[in-house]
Amino acid sequence: MLTFRDILRTGARIGSVRRKLLFESPLEGRRPVPEAAAVSFRYGDERDLASLTAPEYAYAADARAFGFERLRSGDRLVLGESAGRVVFYAWLMFRQMDMSIGNYWPLPADCAYTYKLFTVADCRGRRICPAYYEWVKRELWTLGYNRLFAWVEAGNRASIRTHLRSGFRQAGCIWHFRLLFRSYFIRPAIAAAARQPEQACAS
Repeated sequence: MLTFRDILRTGARIGSVRRKLLFESPLEGRRPVPEAAAVSFRYGDERDLASLTAPEYAYAADARAFGFERLRSGDRLVLGESAGRVVFYAWLMFRQMDMSIGNYWPLPADCAYTYKLFTVADCRGRRICPAYYEWVKRELWTLGYNRLFAWVEAGNRASIRTHLRSGFRQAGCIWHFRLLFRSYFIRPAIAAAARQPEQACAS
């Protein structure tokens, strides 16, 4: 039996509009690491991803399956740990960006993209996300990357503030249109120069 939520989800797939703010940060000229709870960062693997099953991680089964696929494709899972417990996770993608699941946008060879940042509820407000950005920017700089990209839903004010405080600048916005189960995008020119000159694509 269909629920009201099922009806809303179906309606969103048939027709919807989303605006995503694109943020960009250079990797040189690192600032001091902000004060945060004692958190250490490391790369995770498939075993780590499989272990993120507790409700506090809000990791659905379909998202986990997508994560395994992305690990096999070369993305990196980053874990933040405090007192032996995973309190934060994030993902890194190289030389491309996902605008929605299965829709990838090539970026220049010196660019990386981070996505799906998550802090467990009882650790929010401890500046773990800014600490992650300082850590990952240093990591990427040593690997030869020059810029880091991220996008945020336009209505997520807390995340927007975090990115601006972490050395990012807004580089435009991505418009995501869904019509009859297909996705269409309008991309900002600053990053669109990395690929074909057209400004919209369909999936």
